[in-house]
This record gives sequence, structure tokens and C-alpha cells, in this order.
Amino acid sequence: MVVDMRSYILTERERRILRRFVDTGEKLDGFAVLVHHLKKHRDTIRRDLELVDASLQRRFSDGLDEVADEALRRVEEKEKARLRTKGPYRKAHIETT
Repeated sequence: MVVDMRSYILTERERRILRRFVDTGEKLDGFAVLVHHLKKHRDTIRRDLELVDASLQRRFSDGLDEVADEALRRVEEKEKARLRTKGPYRKAHIETT
């Protein structure tokens, strides 16, 4: 059971180091070690993010399927109700109930 899940990949300090390098080209303390770890774990991080995206897309599409199924069910119920109130069927339905 997941009690608490991390909501980040990089720490705030690591973000600051990378942001400074991207913006200015300056390599702060810890930059070399951070880059080493990023290179070492890049494929795993990328696969994890792809898995997260695929899971969210599937959940979202499943949700859409449920909404679509519910909408279709409602349309079918309305159509059945409309048929029950038209023509001779309505008369026969009323007489039998």
C-alpha cells in the first residue's frame, strides 16, 4: 500500500544547480556529481516517466469510456421511454399495467 509517494525527481538544490547551468552555463558545486547520476539513471528515469504517462493516459481514457457508456445508456433509456409513450404500444402497455 502506498502511504506517501514522492512528488519530485530532483531536489530543490538539484533543480537550482541545473537551472543555473541551463540559464548561464555556470557549474555550481555538485554539478559534476549530479550530471554523473543523471547519466547513470537517465534510462530508468525516462522509463518511469513513460510508465507514469501511460498509466495516466489509460486511466483518463478508461474514464472517458465510462462516461461514454453512461451517456449511451441514458440515450437508450430515453429512446425506450419515448417508444413506450407513442402509438399503439403505449395503449397496450397502459392496458396491461
